[in-house]
This record gives sequence, structure tokens and C-alpha cells, in this order.
Amino acid sequence: MSQIFATQLTAVATLALAILALAAAVLAGLAFWKQSQEVGLLLEQNKRDTDERRRAQAARVFFFVRPPGDEDTALPYARNASELPVYDAVVTAPQFHGLTIWSAAPWGPGTIMPGETVPIRGELPPDPASRLRLTFRDSAGITWQREPDGTLTERLPREEVRSRQTRLGRVFDHILGLAFGRVVAEPRGRQRPPH
Repeated sequence: MSQIFATQLTAVATLALAILALAAAVLAGLAFWKQSQEVGLLLEQNKRDTDERRRAQAARVFFFVRPPGDEDTALPYARNASELPVYDAVVTAPQFHGLTIWSAAPWGPGTIMPGETVPIRGELPPDPASRLRLTFRDSAGITWQREPDGTLTERLPREEVRSRQTRLGRVFDHILGLAFGRVVAEPRGRQRPPH
């Protein structure tokens, strides 16, 4: 065998190995891409499942308005069809002069026990079915609001709302200060009054 043939054979073998290595790299890339898509789908499904579990109890708490009978007026009810109690249940209705609030339970701070239907007492607005909102806290401590159209939304805890309002106020004060050429001092907390 001549040296030229051996060199040519080595070059062809090296080229073939390079082509196979490139094909393996392409196949590995495709496999990685497919696997990352599957992992993305699994993560999305896991998020949906987690959200469903979070909403499971809240989805079974609702309110309805019984139409008026011959001798009485329309009466709204709050119903807890879940297996766990809900707390701090409050029915609200926006009014022109503020917010009117009714407690949804005749005892305690708005607790509705599992399987219980509780009448909501109080002065009702006109057309209560389209104006009432039920706000409650589930057994996991998450606050929810049920709208008149049946929409269920998670509400932020009061502390987080206050924190966001405070931060927003500071940003707004800073922007106003920049716009009008003065610096607004950061609040330093509550000062104690002199004795």
C-alpha cells in the first residue's frame, strides 16, 4: 500500500467521522430542543394544576339571590359547597356614597362552615343580583372575590396592598419633585409626639 493511498484513506475516514459527529450533534440538538419543549409543557401543566388546586375551595364558594316571593323581597345567600370553612366572608355593594358592607354570617367574623348556606341580612341595593360581591378567605389564607357575573379573582392581602400603595406614593412624590425641581424627603417613620 502506498503512502498516498494511506493518506487519502485517512482523510476520507476523518471526513466521514466529522460528518457523523456533525449528524450526531444535530440529532442531539433536536433531541434537546424537543425535550425542552416537553419540559416547558410539563411546567405549564404543573402551573395549571397548582392554580386549580389553589382555586379548588374558592371555586365552590358563591352567592346567589333568591327572587322575591309573594310576601318578601329578594334575599341574597352565600353558599360554601366546599369541605372546608371559609373565613371573613363579607358581601359588599358599591354605592354612590361609598361602600355598604354586609356580613355574610350571623355569628363570628364572617365564617361559613362547609356545606352551609347563609342568608345575607341588611339593607339591599336596588337590583342586588347585579351589584353584590362576595369577598372571603379560604382555609389556605388566600383572599378571593366573587363578582356578580360569577368571576372569581384572587385579592392581594391588605399588607401587600398598603405596601404597594406606599411605594407608589413615594415614586409619585419623587416624580413630582423632579418635575417641579424640588426633592421630596423620604418619610422616616412616625415621629413620637413630645410629652
